[in-house]
Amino acid sequence: MIKVAVVGLGLMGTRRTAIAQAHQDCEVTRVYDLSSELTLATAARLGAVPCQSWKSCVQARDIDVVVVSTPNAVKDLITARALQAGKAVLAEKPPARDLSGLRTILAALDLGGGMLKVGFNYRYFRGLRAAERTLASGEIGELINYRLRHGHGGRPGYSADWRFDPVQSGGGELTDQGCHALDLALWLAGPVTRASCELQRGAWGQQAVEDNAFVTLRHGDVVGQIHVSWTSWKNQFSLEVFGTSGAVVVDGLGGSYGPQQVITFRRPPRGGPPDELRRSYPDESAMTSLEREWDDFVGAVRCSPPGPPQWREQAAHCAELIDRLYASAA
Repeated sequence: MIKVAVVGLGLMGTRRTAIAQAHQDCEVTRVYDLSSELTLATAARLGAVPCQSWKSCVQARDIDVVVVSTPNAVKDLITARALQAGKAVLAEKPPARDLSGLRTILAALDLGGGMLKVGFNYRYFRGLRAAERTLASGEIGELINYRLRHGHGGRPGYSADWRFDPVQSGGGELTDQGCHALDLALWLAGPVTRASCELQRGAWGQQAVEDNAFVTLRHGDVVGQIHVSWTSWKNQFSLEVFGTSGAVVVDGLGGSYGPQQVITFRRPPRGGPPDELRRSYPDESAMTSLEREWDDFVGAVRCSPPGPPQWREQAAHCAELIDRLYASAA
């Protein structure tokens, strides 16, 4: 049985805890949060040890896996310490406040013998995997360009959240949902050769971080546009991928983002309206994608330490791209 410690019991930490505890090969045995009340309540519900510090949580000898789901400012320190202790770590995206923090993590990974996976669960949505397979198969020809729109409406009082404090977060919406969007762009289109970004602070007055980011990426001959927003008001996810002989569109992520569906358009050789193939994934949600990601992670823990090398590259490439985009916007 794989013994799991969870550090940070907010929304994502609670979700990760539930998924790990429900997995047939895992047991959550230690938990820690800055809120002692939340730590004690979660530990009592699970029959786990309520830790008095994150250090005692991640360095315990009886722990195999550490989940880090804290504000960004402390993720690099906690993740690095767990890796130095030889643990397998799943760190929520982004794994650090900035590129310097990510480099601290990677240095610890190289020296400590642990395993790192960043929580890029969007790659595990069935609709997005179907779109990636459609593109890779050549069904819509060679990739030309893509558009990605992703956003939600910040709740009342959102400006008091830690995400609006650059010391805690490192950035606004580009760091938040933009991290997922950029990872999908790298997955579908490959390395970025040129990047530019415009940031906007629109809805909460003179807040310190952006609530909208408008990104243009060039991957060689391929061009992509991304808009991520905390002012969508209605939760939204839309990915449109255009090839030389067709297109594939993914709408929705389940739940409040609407049911996920994939539409493949095939361009007729003689022109005219395209042929359409529609696939729906009505049971998809954030939880189903997190469950598949956890299964993948557990398989790597069991079979192939220190984990697939592409996980390390995935974390590095996304962090480096975010750094470039903030520099462009500045």
